[in-house]
Amino acid sequence: MAAILLGGIGCSNGPSSTGDVPAAAIPKSTEPGNRGAIGIGDDLELFVKEDPVFNGTYRVRERGDIIIPDIGRIPVAGLDVPSAERRVESYIEKGQIKDATVILDRTSNQDKTSSVPGARRMLVYMTGVVAKPGQHMLSIPEGRSLGVYEAILISGGLGRFADEQKVYVTRMDAKGMRHRIPVNIKLIRQGSIPDPAIGYGDVVVVSEKVFGF
Repeated sequence: MAAILLGGIGCSNGPSSTGDVPAAAIPKSTEPGNRGAIGIGDDLELFVKEDPVFNGTYRVRERGDIIIPDIGRIPVAGLDVPSAERRVESYIEKGQIKDATVILDRTSNQDKTSSVPGARRMLVYMTGVVAKPGQHMLSIPEGRSLGVYEAILISGGLGRFADEQKVYVTRMDAKGMRHRIPVNIKLIRQGSIPDPAIGYGDVVVVSEKVFGF
């Protein structure tokens, strides 16, 4: 079975809807002077010209999102500030204001997840037939990205009845839509195809193997 790599074409919220799969969001260095991607614990100041009720400072929570009253959770971790600004704007326009004027800025960077200068950390989620389901903060190797199969192994590995050929990643785009991206772990493990990069906030879903009797 051919695998679709994470830079290709995938499905968004259903098998009949296709579009460009967003690239993996890889946090930049967190060393002083390089604020890079938004991370957990960062404070974001929001200004909405049309309605000051949304104005304020919001801290990025452990799940990688901010919560705005009347809007809800907005995933922002792993994005740069301009991309996060566009995402917040799209959520507000979808729920409250037709044409919103949004200004978003980071007022502080609270990343203290690593004592190693310049280290990068990535939040990913594992679910399905895996040894340790849930959220995981993974260290990114210096000078390269972290692969999907590699992330699964670091997070505890596959479960006993995992189907290596039926694994997929869901990845959110700038509009908050999740794209489902198939990944063939068996071919990656055999060295037939490369291990595609996992991104910040990706959800890895591992299906259970079906046995015929």
